[in-house]
Amino acid sequence: MIIEENQLSANLSTDPITGILTHYTYLPTTPPCYAPGQTVSVIVNSGGGSPNSYLWFKETQLLSAPNTNTYATNTPGAFWVQLSNNKYCYKNINPKPAVVSFKYPVQAIITGVQDVCAYETFTLKGPTGTGLSYSWVRNPGNIFCGNTRIITQNLMQDNYTYTLSLSQAGGCSSVSSPYHVNVHAMPVAPTISLSVIDCLSYILQLDAYSGIGSNFNWSNGQNGSTIHITHGGPYRVWINDQYGCKNYADIDVPLAPSAYFWRFPTGCYSYCPGELPKWVDGPSHTSFNYWEWRIANNGNTSIVSPNNNLNGFGSNSICNPLWLDQSSLGSGSGDYSWILDNGLCQQESDFMVVDMKEECCDVKISDIKINCNPQTGNYDVVINIDNNTPGCNTTFYNLSILAPGSLVSIYNFNSQSPSSLIQGINQIIATIQGNSILGSTNTPVVIKIETLCNSWEHCVGYIDAIIPECKYDFAINKSNTEAETIYISDLNLAPNPGNTEVYISYRFTNDNITNSRTIQVYDAVGRPISDIKIGNANGTYKLDVSRYTQGIYFVEIRENNNHVLTKRMLINH
Repeated sequence: MIIEENQLSANLSTDPITGILTHYTYLPTTPPCYAPGQTVSVIVNSGGGSPNSYLWFKETQLLSAPNTNTYATNTPGAFWVQLSNNKYCYKNINPKPAVVSFKYPVQAIITGVQDVCAYETFTLKGPTGTGLSYSWVRNPGNIFCGNTRIITQNLMQDNYTYTLSLSQAGGCSSVSSPYHVNVHAMPVAPTISLSVIDCLSYILQLDAYSGIGSNFNWSNGQNGSTIHITHGGPYRVWINDQYGCKNYADIDVPLAPSAYFWRFPTGCYSYCPGELPKWVDGPSHTSFNYWEWRIANNGNTSIVSPNNNLNGFGSNSICNPLWLDQSSLGSGSGDYSWILDNGLCQQESDFMVVDMKEECCDVKISDIKINCNPQTGNYDVVINIDNNTPGCNTTFYNLSILAPGSLVSIYNFNSQSPSSLIQGINQIIATIQGNSILGSTNTPVVIKIETLCNSWEHCVGYIDAIIPECKYDFAINKSNTEAETIYISDLNLAPNPGNTEVYISYRFTNDNITNSRTIQVYDAVGRPISDIKIGNANGTYKLDVSRYTQGIYFVEIRENNNHVLTKRMLINH
């Protein structure tokens, strides 16, 4: 018999199932957080009836369940019960089935590494989810490690166990299984030995050793316990153990002696006296087990031995300079080489063949044209100067006129263009004042050029010339018709060479008191040192040279900003 809850009546009174179903109840009363093995009990209240049979269903599926008014389940679903008595009357209580649900918490699962090296940074991660709270604990020591999903660790050697606790909205929580991390000690640092295979090609051998195996990696990309190298410098080797832990050792391999030979100029070289002194420097901060400057001359080979306490050889020291000139510093012409020993190999450079010349200066006047300008009574001069001195470009030169057979200048050109010489052919335009030359017709003279090449070599050239007659009356256009006395400008220095004082004696051709006159002193490269104003047309000036650096200087007298005369001055303290 089937009796639905809403069809019960009094005419079915023969031991009927009495009472009306009031409700299903649950234990627990709210959806629980699911955990393996956890159950929910569904209880039916038959309202005071006396059924003797309970058939439990999940949706349409008959369940294998105990014959009681309580059913325990660990799965969600809609559950209902059929009641019956001993008269085979039964009642389906399913209009409102008991709907069972669970809350499933996020499981605390740890991911990450399990074998790391001492003091190597590593991370551990927990699961992601909305509304999760994290709590990490590390043992030994029960140490709280953080409340974030990811933690970063850096530990000394030991075996560690981590536990992660999760809490989420609704009260569910979970705890991870213990997670083990083994932090391994660093392997013992390897050792490196160095040996020579071949000095000529500079082939060296590096051997690494470690007690944990031969898994070696080198900084130059090679692998293995033994490698061959051909270059000096810093090298590093790493050893790796079975856990990937590393340690290393360093070695600084000396550079090959030939690595320094770029400093030594090989080939053939010629030097002029004015280019000296010349020298070659070794590396200023590198000591060698042995070094030597060597010279071969006339079939004989010897060590360069200068006489100023700078030896041409040494042990465990920095190389002294190699002087090339023939003074007390060097050995002069010859075939030079450089011997270096770095403690592993000794090597010799190629040769530097040096030829010291006695004279190199080649500046000469190749042509001169002198023409009278009757409008001014002056001479227009065009001079070709051949400058064949190697490498000679100068910003200073001086043109003057000498009397035949005399070294005394009787005239210095007041203007000349261009103001400097280049290497090769130079054409100079200059002027001779007509009243400055002794004699009035066809006067024979010598034109002199002197210059300082490359700031060190004094060069002089000469050419004979004739000053033609220039028909011009020097008295014309003057305020009076009296004859004008002609003077010759002059400049003398004494003593020369000087030490503390040099007396400069000067005389200008024109004694006009309104003219501006100066004495100017230049160093060997043409830089102005002193500019002295003088008023008189002739006189003597005492120049204090005590503070001048020893060397060559030039003293010039100028009038109205025009060049008159120049003399060379030597200072020797």
